[in-house]
Amino acid sequence: MIDELLSLRRGDGFRTFLPWLATLAMSAGCGAPPAPPPDTSVAQPAAAGKQADVETRETWDVYYLGAARIGYGQTRVAPRTDDGVPCRETIGYNRITLRRFGQVVQQELTLTSVETLDGRLRHGRSEMASGSSRLVTEVRAEGERLKIRTDSGGLTQESEIPWDASWGGFFATESSLESQPMQPGERRTLQALMPVFNQVAEIRLEAGPYEETSLLNGTHRLLRIRSQVVLDGQPALVSTLWTDQTGQTLKSVVEGINQVAFRTTRAGALEQSEPAEFDLGRSTLVRVPRPLRDAHRTAVIVYRATLEDGDPSSIFVSGPLQTVRPLGPHVAEITVRRLTPDEPAARSLPDSQRPRDNDLAPNALIQSTDERVVTMAGSVAPGETDPWRLAQALERHVHQAIRAKDFSQALASAAEVARSLEGDCTEHAVLLAALCRARRIPARVAIGLVYYPAEQGFAYHMWSEAWIGDRWVPLDGTLGMGGIGGGHLKLAESNLTGASALSVFLPVVQILGRLQLEVAEVQ
Repeated sequence: MIDELLSLRRGDGFRTFLPWLATLAMSAGCGAPPAPPPDTSVAQPAAAGKQADVETRETWDVYYLGAARIGYGQTRVAPRTDDGVPCRETIGYNRITLRRFGQVVQQELTLTSVETLDGRLRHGRSEMASGSSRLVTEVRAEGERLKIRTDSGGLTQESEIPWDASWGGFFATESSLESQPMQPGERRTLQALMPVFNQVAEIRLEAGPYEETSLLNGTHRLLRIRSQVVLDGQPALVSTLWTDQTGQTLKSVVEGINQVAFRTTRAGALEQSEPAEFDLGRSTLVRVPRPLRDAHRTAVIVYRATLEDGDPSSIFVSGPLQTVRPLGPHVAEITVRRLTPDEPAARSLPDSQRPRDNDLAPNALIQSTDERVVTMAGSVAPGETDPWRLAQALERHVHQAIRAKDFSQALASAAEVARSLEGDCTEHAVLLAALCRARRIPARVAIGLVYYPAEQGFAYHMWSEAWIGDRWVPLDGTLGMGGIGGGHLKLAESNLTGASALSVFLPVVQILGRLQLEVAEVQ
């Protein structure tokens, strides 16, 4: 057990997806021109209708987590002709550098959107990069469908979603505020494409009063606007924007992790600085009042979850692994049980929760037909025919094979992990799922929290689930213990197929910085 705990202590928890996600919210509309100080007269944007009205322009922002400077963003708008159609091209670039459990991590996100002069999306591109990993998505509007092409680790996946020409692209929020500045008390609702998640979100904007607001160059009177990005009926990202009278956003704050963006100059954004001492891993831990001993071998643990301004019973999933019972509008009891194929099933699963074709098929993140993945899978217990013993052997292999605990990667695909043999919890999870699929065991990943003994708290985490007999059985390649105990709390699961595969991470944003946990009972 000591080896497993030391492995977890090295930081096999959740990755830097959290600040990237917050930056994504800020960059959901960076198409505003450079802003002078708020008390300087600024001309209104030119009316759409002529390509000459689109002037090449640039903005810069600097990002902070609390008092720690963590990165910057750049946005460039320029005229462009696309297949003979006058258009506007907007390119947004964000870079974040910080520490996670002591390691320096850098992530980059580049968004490109090409729209007609009346705001209709023609095509776009997003690229998330960290280390050698790249996740690239291209989108193209074709009538009432949005074609989506995703590439990761050399495997391309194509899909499509319904599309309405009136919906906005990646930069819909800033474009709306720039073209028609909001007034105090005004409410506005937009439909826009969320990059990387590749889903159409409802963006709810509600303007408050003008108020004195601290910026990098002093205090200015700005309009406060509350922004909610809603996906599948649930608020995914909540932030506050402060705009001047021309509708340009000069400051924004993302709730949960208190990430702040300030408008600045090019020199201010590119100013050299050391990686922030702020440590994302430790700052996002959900600590518990007393330590849990041997949590990952404990059969049953009962938790009391409290969620500020939310209902935990609507966030945490209920099933054979854990049951969730509401105790009030913001409180729930969560009972987590160790689950193996040998234990009697509490209840049979509905057909909707049984394996589907996509739980066995390769995709852009779980490349189970990749040559190196297939070779690796075949080398583990080659003569084993019992699915459970084979799944446990594959879990042990992943635990032993990934020796370099590298947090510098983005969400690396299984094929990339099979080559590099490095990464953190997400890399363990996708590789284990791919190995299971390569041996004809349906598999998926789960997202949630895991107990982190070194800090007496829960870290955000990803693990795997394999279909054994009549149930999904959890496995964790970061621990390699032949399954898990009561130390994992589950938020969602996904087979990571399709354009919106990364939406599995959204429940994390709904509880980040607002969740409290107590251990009520240990069996």
